[in-house]
Amino acid sequence: MKLLLGIDYGTGGCKVTVIDETGSFIGEASVEYPTYHDHPGWSEQEPSDWWNALREALAKLAAKGVDLSLVAAIAPDGSTHNAVLLDADWKPVRRTIMWTD
Repeated sequence: MKLLLGIDYGTGGCKVTVIDETGSFIGEASVEYPTYHDHPGWSEQEPSDWWNALREALAKLAAKGVDLSLVAAIAPDGSTHNAVLLDADWKPVRRTIMWTD
């Protein structure tokens, strides 16, 4: 049985959903991450928080008995209009400026 993994990086957290090839629901997990408002009107997130939330959500799925080695395809998505500024090595140089900024 092959599994399909959907990863949603939303404004408030990461939600992961797994279905099988027939579209049957297998499992889901979610992990919240913070939005930083250091100044009035600012809305920023740490890209490393997204990665850590994904890892934690996948660990939750595995703990529920989902065999992640059966994942055949991944479909990621996220909120739009976020400015992720990267250096020459593709590493974030600062917090991401969110669409709600």
